Amino acid sequence: MSNPTLINGFEDVLTFLSQQANLIKQLQEEKSAMKEALAEKFYKHYDDMGYDKLNIARTIGPDLGRMVDHLIEENKKLQEENKNL
Repeated sequence: MSNPTLINGFEDVLTFLSQQANLIKQLQEEKSAMKEALAEKFYKHYDDMGYDKLNIARTIGPDLGRMVDHLIEENKKLQEENKNL
């Protein structure tokens, strides 16, 4: 004979796990949307500056981490040029 308390507890655990899976899926979708928005800002910035976006896409690619690293490097170079002037 089954223990109704254990069955109810198991159902509660399954409900909790389902809710957590939905939350993880939602967070992954939000993360993806944020990455896309950041990439769009990145390309818009370079477009506004008159850079060749196709060359940037070939050089850096869609990897957000590489985009950020590239921006940091460029910022350092510009600060050094500014200091020299």
